[in-house]
Amino acid sequence: MSDEIKDAEKYLEARLAECSSRPELHKNTIAVYNSYLKVIRERPGDYIKEAGDMFAVMKAEQLDRNEDFALLYEKFSQVEKVKAYKTISEAVQNSSGYGDIYMKTGDARQATEALLNIEYKKRELLANLCRGITAWRVEIPAERGSIKANIIKHWNSLQELDPQLSWEKIKTQPGYRNSLYYNDGQFALIEKWFREITA
Repeated sequence: MSDEIKDAEKYLEARLAECSSRPELHKNTIAVYNSYLKVIRERPGDYIKEAGDMFAVMKAEQLDRNEDFALLYEKFSQVEKVKAYKTISEAVQNSSGYGDIYMKTGDARQATEALLNIEYKKRELLANLCRGITAWRVEIPAERGSIKANIIKHWNSLQELDPQLSWEKIKTQPGYRNSLYYNDGQFALIEKWFREITA
Protein backbone atom coordinates (compact mmCIF):
# COMPACT_ATOMS: atom_id res chain seq x y z
CA MET A 1 0.00 0.00 0.00
CA SER A 2 1.48 3.36 -1.05
CA ASP A 3 1.95 6.26 1.35
CA GLU A 4 -0.75 8.16 -0.55
CA ILE A 5 -3.25 5.38 0.02
CA LYS A 6 -2.23 5.04 3.68
CA ASP A 7 -2.81 8.78 4.16
CA ALA A 8 -6.19 8.48 2.45
CA GLU A 9 -7.13 5.64 4.79
CA LYS A 10 -6.17 7.71 7.85
CA TYR A 11 -8.21 10.63 6.52
CA LEU A 12 -11.27 8.42 5.96
CA GLU A 13 -10.92 6.89 9.41
CA ALA A 14 -10.71 10.34 11.01
CA ARG A 15 -13.79 11.59 9.16
CA LEU A 16 -15.69 8.40 9.99
CA ALA A 17 -14.82 8.85 13.68
CA GLU A 18 -16.16 12.44 13.56
CA CYS A 19 -19.44 11.32 12.02
CA SER A 20 -19.75 8.31 14.32
CA SER A 21 -19.95 10.56 17.39
CA ARG A 22 -23.52 11.41 16.21
CA PRO A 23 -24.48 8.53 13.90
CA GLU A 24 -28.16 9.49 13.83
CA LEU A 25 -27.21 12.75 12.08
CA HIS A 26 -24.72 11.31 9.58
CA LYS A 27 -26.11 7.98 8.38
CA ASN A 28 -25.57 8.64 4.66
CA THR A 29 -22.08 10.06 5.17
CA ILE A 30 -21.08 7.15 7.42
CA ALA A 31 -22.21 4.70 4.73
CA VAL A 32 -20.02 6.43 2.13
CA TYR A 33 -16.93 6.50 4.35
CA ASN A 34 -17.43 2.83 5.24
CA SER A 35 -17.74 2.01 1.55
CA TYR A 36 -14.54 3.91 0.72
CA LEU A 37 -12.67 2.24 3.59
CA LYS A 38 -13.80 -1.19 2.37
CA VAL A 39 -12.38 -0.43 -1.08
CA ILE A 40 -9.12 1.01 0.27
CA ARG A 41 -8.55 -2.02 2.52
CA GLU A 42 -9.63 -4.76 0.12
CA ARG A 43 -8.80 -3.27 -3.28
CA PRO A 44 -6.42 -0.33 -2.71
CA GLY A 45 -5.61 -0.14 -6.41
CA ASP A 46 -9.25 0.73 -7.19
CA TYR A 47 -9.64 3.44 -4.53
CA ILE A 48 -8.65 6.50 -6.57
CA LYS A 49 -10.84 5.43 -9.49
CA GLU A 50 -13.86 4.67 -7.25
CA ALA A 51 -13.55 7.70 -4.94
CA GLY A 52 -12.93 10.00 -7.87
CA ASP A 53 -13.79 13.59 -7.01
CA MET A 54 -15.41 12.53 -3.69
CA PHE A 55 -18.82 13.66 -4.95
CA ALA A 56 -20.42 10.78 -3.05
CA VAL A 57 -19.29 12.40 0.24
CA MET A 58 -20.69 15.78 -0.67
CA LYS A 59 -23.97 14.20 -1.80
CA ALA A 60 -24.24 12.16 1.40
CA GLU A 61 -23.59 15.23 3.56
CA GLN A 62 -26.33 17.15 1.73
CA LEU A 63 -28.73 14.22 2.13
CA ASP A 64 -27.99 14.02 5.85
CA ARG A 65 -28.52 17.75 6.30
CA ASN A 66 -31.87 17.86 4.51
CA GLU A 67 -33.18 14.59 5.94
CA ASP A 68 -32.21 15.76 9.44
CA PHE A 69 -34.09 19.03 8.94
CA ALA A 70 -37.16 17.07 7.78
CA LEU A 71 -37.03 14.91 10.92
CA LEU A 72 -36.57 17.96 13.14
CA TYR A 73 -39.56 19.79 11.69
CA GLU A 74 -41.61 16.60 11.87
CA LYS A 75 -41.10 16.71 15.65
CA PHE A 76 -42.38 20.31 15.65
CA SER A 77 -45.41 19.29 13.53
CA GLN A 78 -44.37 21.76 10.81
CA VAL A 79 -45.60 19.66 7.90
CA GLU A 80 -44.87 22.24 5.21
CA LYS A 81 -41.19 22.40 6.16
CA VAL A 82 -41.05 18.60 6.24
CA LYS A 83 -42.38 18.54 2.66
CA ALA A 84 -39.88 21.20 1.59
CA TYR A 85 -36.84 19.41 2.99
CA LYS A 86 -37.99 16.07 1.56
CA THR A 87 -38.29 17.74 -1.85
CA ILE A 88 -34.77 19.14 -1.52
CA SER A 89 -33.52 15.70 -0.43
CA GLU A 90 -35.03 14.18 -3.59
CA ALA A 91 -33.19 16.76 -5.68
CA VAL A 92 -29.93 15.82 -3.97
CA GLN A 93 -30.65 12.11 -4.47
CA ASN A 94 -31.34 12.66 -8.18
CA SER A 95 -28.11 14.58 -8.78
CA SER A 96 -25.21 12.86 -10.49
CA GLY A 97 -22.28 15.22 -9.96
CA TYR A 98 -21.05 18.64 -8.97
CA GLY A 99 -22.32 19.94 -12.30
CA ASP A 100 -25.99 19.35 -11.55
CA ILE A 101 -26.39 19.17 -7.77
CA TYR A 102 -26.31 22.93 -7.29
CA MET A 103 -28.78 23.52 -10.10
CA LYS A 104 -31.17 20.80 -8.91
CA THR A 105 -31.07 21.82 -5.24
CA GLY A 106 -31.35 25.49 -6.20
CA ASP A 107 -34.47 24.74 -8.24
CA ALA A 108 -35.89 22.69 -5.35
CA ARG A 109 -35.23 25.50 -2.84
CA GLN A 110 -36.91 28.02 -5.10
CA ALA A 111 -39.89 25.70 -5.61
CA THR A 112 -40.27 25.15 -1.85
CA GLU A 113 -39.69 28.72 -0.70
CA ALA A 114 -43.38 29.24 0.04
CA LEU A 115 -43.47 26.03 2.10
CA LEU A 116 -40.43 27.10 4.10
CA ASN A 117 -42.01 30.50 4.85
CA ILE A 118 -45.52 29.31 5.64
CA GLU A 119 -44.81 28.58 9.32
CA TYR A 120 -43.54 32.13 9.80
CA LYS A 121 -46.71 33.47 8.16
CA LYS A 122 -48.89 31.31 10.41
CA ARG A 123 -47.12 32.50 13.56
CA GLU A 124 -47.33 36.13 12.46
CA LEU A 125 -51.05 35.84 11.67
CA LEU A 126 -51.74 34.06 14.95
CA ALA A 127 -49.87 36.71 16.96
CA ASN A 128 -51.79 39.47 15.16
CA LEU A 129 -55.05 37.61 15.76
CA CYS A 130 -54.41 37.34 19.51
CA ARG A 131 -53.32 40.99 19.75
CA GLY A 132 -56.43 42.02 17.84
CA ILE A 133 -58.72 40.02 20.14
CA THR A 134 -57.13 41.66 23.19
CA ALA A 135 -57.45 45.12 21.59
CA TRP A 136 -61.12 44.42 20.80
CA ARG A 137 -61.75 43.42 24.41
CA VAL A 138 -60.36 46.65 25.90
CA GLU A 139 -61.82 48.99 23.26
CA ILE A 140 -65.08 50.86 23.83
CA PRO A 141 -67.99 49.10 22.08
CA ALA A 142 -68.47 51.91 19.55
CA GLU A 143 -64.91 51.44 18.23
CA ARG A 144 -64.86 47.64 18.03
CA GLY A 145 -66.18 47.27 14.48
CA SER A 146 -62.94 47.83 12.57
CA ILE A 147 -60.99 45.67 15.01
CA LYS A 148 -63.52 42.86 14.58
CA ALA A 149 -63.14 43.04 10.79
CA ASN A 150 -59.35 42.60 11.14
CA ILE A 151 -59.78 39.69 13.55
CA ILE A 152 -62.06 37.88 11.09
CA LYS A 153 -59.60 38.65 8.29
CA HIS A 154 -56.66 37.17 10.25
CA TRP A 155 -58.69 34.08 11.19
CA ASN A 156 -59.73 33.52 7.57
CA SER A 157 -56.13 33.95 6.39
CA LEU A 158 -54.99 31.36 8.94
CA GLN A 159 -57.67 28.94 7.77
CA GLU A 160 -56.53 29.41 4.16
CA LEU A 161 -53.04 28.31 5.22
CA ASP A 162 -54.37 25.54 7.47
CA PRO A 163 -57.90 24.36 6.57
CA GLN A 164 -57.98 22.10 9.67
CA LEU A 165 -57.30 25.02 12.01
CA SER A 166 -59.24 25.10 15.27
CA TRP A 167 -58.68 26.54 18.72
CA GLU A 168 -58.06 23.02 19.96
CA LYS A 169 -55.31 22.60 17.37
CA ILE A 170 -53.76 25.95 18.37
CA LYS A 171 -53.77 24.83 22.01
CA THR A 172 -52.30 21.38 21.39
CA GLN A 173 -50.03 21.55 18.35
CA PRO A 174 -46.50 22.62 19.32
CA GLY A 175 -45.99 24.61 16.12
CA TYR A 176 -48.82 26.92 17.15
CA ARG A 177 -48.80 26.79 20.94
CA ASN A 178 -45.07 27.31 21.32
CA SER A 179 -45.22 30.49 19.25
CA LEU A 180 -47.50 32.20 21.79
CA TYR A 181 -46.29 33.69 25.07
CA TYR A 182 -49.69 33.54 26.79
CA ASN A 183 -50.14 31.10 29.65
CA ASP A 184 -53.05 28.65 29.52
CA GLY A 185 -55.38 30.91 31.53
CA GLN A 186 -54.70 33.93 29.33
CA PHE A 187 -55.08 31.87 26.20
CA ALA A 188 -58.43 30.51 27.41
CA LEU A 189 -59.65 34.11 27.79
CA ILE A 190 -58.50 34.98 24.26
CA GLU A 191 -60.41 31.99 22.90
CA LYS A 192 -63.50 32.99 24.91
CA TRP A 193 -63.35 36.57 23.59
CA PHE A 194 -62.91 35.29 20.04
CA ARG A 195 -66.09 33.25 20.40
CA GLU A 196 -67.89 36.37 21.62
CA ILE A 197 -66.61 38.31 18.60
CA THR A 198 -67.76 35.66 16.12
CA ALA A 199 -71.01 34.68 17.86
